[in-house]
Amino acid sequence: MKTDEALDFVRAVQPEQAYRIHDGQINTRGLGSLSCRIADACGGCYCWLPPGSSAR
Repeated sequence: MKTDEALDFVRAVQPEQAYRIHDGQINTRGLGSLSCRIADACGGCYCWLPPGSSAR
């Protein structure tokens, strides 16, 4: 799924919280940029989880 498609989905569903997964091949600079873009587009429901962490 492309990032824009994921953002469209989050906007349509309007979840209380959204997490991105399968981002292991994105470098640190890309993660920072992408996280900011997603957080802005999702209206604050997005949270990046570092590897090994849990949403619970």
